[in-house]
Amino acid sequence: MNTEIDNKALLCIDCIKDSKLRKYFLSQKTVKSVCTFCKTNNDYCLEFEENIDFINIIRALVRYHYWEDEYNHHFGGLRFYELITSENLIFHSERFVEDVDLDILTCGIEDCDGCKIELYYGHDDAGRWSYGRRIKDRRSSSLLALESKLLENNYFLLEKEFHKELKLFKQYFKSSVLKKSIFYRARIGYEKTVKNDDTIYDYMDDNSGLKYVPYSDDSISASPISRLSQGRLHRIGTSFLYLATDIETALTEVRPDPGHKVSIGCFKAIKKLKIADLDQAFIKLSKNEETLKKYIFINHIDQLLSRPVTSDERYMYLITQFFSDAFRKLGFDGIYFTSSVGPGQNLLIFNANNFKYIKNEANVYQINSLKYQYSNMK
Repeated sequence: MNTEIDNKALLCIDCIKDSKLRKYFLSQKTVKSVCTFCKTNNDYCLEFEENIDFINIIRALVRYHYWEDEYNHHFGGLRFYELITSENLIFHSERFVEDVDLDILTCGIEDCDGCKIELYYGHDDAGRWSYGRRIKDRRSSSLLALESKLLENNYFLLEKEFHKELKLFKQYFKSSVLKKSIFYRARIGYEKTVKNDDTIYDYMDDNSGLKYVPYSDDSISASPISRLSQGRLHRIGTSFLYLATDIETALTEVRPDPGHKVSIGCFKAIKKLKIADLDQAFIKLSKNEETLKKYIFINHIDQLLSRPVTSDERYMYLITQFFSDAFRKLGFDGIYFTSSVGPGQNLLIFNANNFKYIKNEANVYQINSLKYQYSNMK
């Protein structure tokens, strides 16, 4: 192994929790080495010391996920070191070994001289100030106005003005899915059961004496138009393919209950596709304070696309369908957007024929438990 690499601080991809940071990580030149923090061998390790872009993104992510009051002890929150080393939304801190020198990471983030993204608002003669709301909660004034108009006017009357504004941000979210890329799709239930001694099937055995055969092919692909009602991103009479970047996200997106058995199918892109990637926009705009302000517009769209909608709020589909139409009319084959329940991203594909179901790769999973996250609305 290269001695020069051995002497540098390296972070492996398995220590990263946030999907935006993972996406940046995979776009960089990584090395096969031992992670400084979890002490495991990994094919994807990144040197982060003096990596200004990397540290800018981490700082932006701290402000994306947290109010400054939560990580600035001057306002009664944790110290930054405590935030990073306890359970957090950016790193898998439970992987960090006890004797590792975490000052390499925390001081590097806090004390970076060349960074253009600030971690703390700072103070002046009037006193100490805070950034206040996390970036995740901030909204664009123009999009707030558009939301109201969409509930009062026919959507096609508002398209021209919005498309003009959306084009200004196209350079930041323009991305692609490569040919043969693999994604996942879930459906609650399974095709059938067979006796355990039938060796043709090799799926999950729950000690009941049965094997569960998953849904496959058309039964787990995009729903036929004749059976579709409206959905989050598709109007009545339109069939889109909803996928996920990983199995856990696919499972959680179908909202199963404990005890449910869920089929997972694998799908492969048959060609390179042009995708609007809202996570990539965050990476590209985490350069300085001015570019980060631009992300508020894209974040607003991402939050609307991923926001859980209850049965009595289905009118909100008028808004999310409008954004889906806009990306499609800009020439995109699909949209990457944040999952509100899973660790990865969702991928909406406008033409399901751009993906092929992979035979013999389906499985059935049983949901053993759920974890609820909640917040005080006071």
